[in-house]
Amino acid sequence: MSLVTTPVDDNLTNEQREWVVESEALWREAHAIAAANPGMDAGDVYHSLRCLELPPSQRLARGLNRVRRHPHIG
Repeated sequence: MSLVTTPVDDNLTNEQREWVVESEALWREAHAIAAANPGMDAGDVYHSLRCLELPPSQRLARGLNRVRRHPHIG
C-alpha cells in the first residue's frame, strides 16, 4: 500500500504511520456502517471496531469507562 505523506508525516515513526493508516481505514468502515444504519453514531462504531483489536479484559475496561463528551447530533 502506498502512503501519501504530508509535512506532519515527517515527524511520525513508521509504527505511528501504520497506526494512522489503520485508523483512517477503521474510520471509513465506521462511517459506512453508520450510514447504512440510521441512528448509529460513527464514533461509537469506530470505538467498537478499535476495541475488537484488544484482549477481552482491556475491551471490558474501555467499554465501561467510555463516556460521551458531546451529545449525538443526528
